[in-house]
Formats: sequence, structure tokens, C-alpha cells
Amino acid sequence: MTGRIGNSNQFLQVSGTVSAPAFSFAGDTDTGIYRIGANNIGVAANGAKVIDVGTAGAALAGYLRLSGSVSGYVGLQGAAAAGSTTYTLPSADGSSSNVLSTNGSGVLSWVSASGGPTGPTGSTGANGPTGPTGSTGANGPTGPTGSTGAAGPTGPTGSTGSTGPTGSTGAAGPTGPTGSTGSTGPTGSTGAAGPTGPTGSTGSTGPTGTGYWTLTGSDIYYSTGNVGVNTSSPTFKLDVNGTARFSGLVTVSAGGDLTPAATPATTSLGYLGTPLNTQNGTYQFVMADAGKTVYHTSVTAHTYTIPANGTVAFPIGTIIAIENENSGGNVTLAITTDTLRWGASTGSRTIAANGSAAAKKVAATVWRLVGSGIS
Repeated sequence: MTGRIGNSNQFLQVSGTVSAPAFSFAGDTDTGIYRIGANNIGVAANGAKVIDVGTAGAALAGYLRLSGSVSGYVGLQGAAAAGSTTYTLPSADGSSSNVLSTNGSGVLSWVSASGGPTGPTGSTGANGPTGPTGSTGANGPTGPTGSTGAAGPTGPTGSTGSTGPTGSTGAAGPTGPTGSTGSTGPTGSTGAAGPTGPTGSTGSTGPTGTGYWTLTGSDIYYSTGNVGVNTSSPTFKLDVNGTARFSGLVTVSAGGDLTPAATPATTSLGYLGTPLNTQNGTYQFVMADAGKTVYHTSVTAHTYTIPANGTVAFPIGTIIAIENENSGGNVTLAITTDTLRWGASTGSRTIAANGSAAAKKVAATVWRLVGSGIS
């Protein structure tokens, strides 16, 4: 192929080898440029590497020749079995008669030349004839042109000119053709109901039904079976399934009982006294102890525990009394994770024999203890 090839991107080529460089010549295929490795290229001549160029610099095989501008050359050549030594030149020129000296590690510096003692001055010889004047040397080549300086900064953009006047509105275009008829809309809402017709005549009176209730003056009573409210199977004379309301006094006949709810509130019906719950062992209060006295008569010491609110949620205002009999062993009143206060102190308390105490719940997780024989 002859001519030139234009390309605005990278031109990618195989790496090649020292004996077959990637960039070579038709008449000399073992001479050219090839890739040695990453960031490393070489120049080959006659199948041998003569220049090795990498990120650390360039290495030449054989010798380096610097030609004179007119004729001749100066060459540097390493020993045939050269060691691996790099010489570092001084940063500036030395003085007249200085020579380069190494520090033994390849670093060169300028030092004064030293030599043997000066010999005796010989007799002055006769002046030789003056030689002919040499020809004037040729002018040296012109140095390269310096690089162009960087462009100055771009000046500021000028202000935008004022907007021109709005042009007149053009004439209206012709009316387009009528579109097709749309689909039928949804059915409207139903109109208001008409007036109510006249009331029909009253029918004849039906037969009298069976009466369960007996009316006597202003009183009404039912003497057979049970009465249920919100239940179809009452088991008491009056069985109310739900909340009942009494605005007056409720009287319970002699011998009647009022049983508290299984989970009472502080407004629930309770006991007229404080029923005793005798416990002569390690014991934890339960909901049924609300309003009762836990009674200790054993001569052996035991621990009563108030459970955490998350375990047994006694209503705020609950009172539980503790009585320790005359010869009873000490009773330790403990609490799990909530707070038991006795005066300004908190924590477990000891109730001695003949001691009396009352624990009152004053907040969700706080109990307060009062009484005597407490330490």
C-alpha cells in the first residue's frame, strides 16, 4: 500500500518481538520498533535490542556516539563485562582544573585534581615558525523556535440587547371540519320520590295474646321462671348479660353475698371487711388478693412478692394488707421490677412478728408501704 492513512483515534498494533518488530521495513524485517512489556518499548537492529525505553529512562546497548557539527565524534562505551552501575552527574559545572570523582556509590562530584610533585623546569626551546591561519569554521545551526505562549482569558460576554416589539397577530385560519358525535353520557340519578299516598283504613283488632306478666295497680310482676336481659337462657331470677345501671340504693337480703369481679377495678364492688388469705410459705400476690389481708402465722421466715405490673396489672388504688402473727417468723416483702416505697426508701422490706403493713398501688409501677413493725 502506498500513500497516507488518516486516523483520528489510536492506531493499535500487535506487540512484536526483537526478531520481528511490530513496526519494521519490507527490506529489513528484523529492524524496527516493538513492545517489550507494560510501559516498555524497544528498538531492534539486525534482530538484537539496541535501545530499551521505559518509565525509568532509556538504556543503550554497545556505545553512545555524539557527532561533531562539522566532523568527528565523541563516543562513550561500557566495558565488555560491565557491572550494573549508574552514575549521577553533579547539578552544576565545576571550577577550572576540577575533575569528576565518585563517592563509591555512583554519585559524581567535582574535585580538585591532585598529582605528583612538579619536576624541574626545562630549558626554553627555540620558537618554532608560526603556522598558517586556519580557515573560519562554519556557522552553527539555528536553535529551535520557542513554544507559543498560552492564550489569554476570554473577555466577558456583552449584555443582551433589548427585545424587539411583538409583531401583529396573523389572520385566523379557516375553521376545521366538525368532529364525529361523542358517545352517550351515563344515565342521570333517580329523581326524588313522589308524595305518600293516603292512609288506608284500620284493620280489625286481633285476638288477645297469652300474658306472662301480671299487672296489679301500678306494679307488674312475673312469678314463674327466670328473667333474662340480653340472654336467652337466664339462670337467675334476674340474669343481666352486660352492664346494668341502678340510680338508687341496692339492698341485699340478709345472708346474701356480693362477689368481686375476677379482674376488679377500684370502683368495683368489694368486701365490707378484709377477708384473710393465710399463706405460710413463699408466696406471690394474685389479683384475687386485692382488698384482702394476707395472713402469716408460721414461725418460719417467708417471702411475699409483689409481681410486676406486666404480670399482674392490679388497678391503681389497690390495697393489700399483710399481718404477721405474734410468734410468726419475719416476712420479707419483695418486689420484682417495679418500685416499693417505704418513706423515702425503696426496695424490699421486713415485717417482724406482730407487724402490720398495707401496700397501696399509687401508680402503674409504684407501690407505697405503711404500717408498723417494718424495717
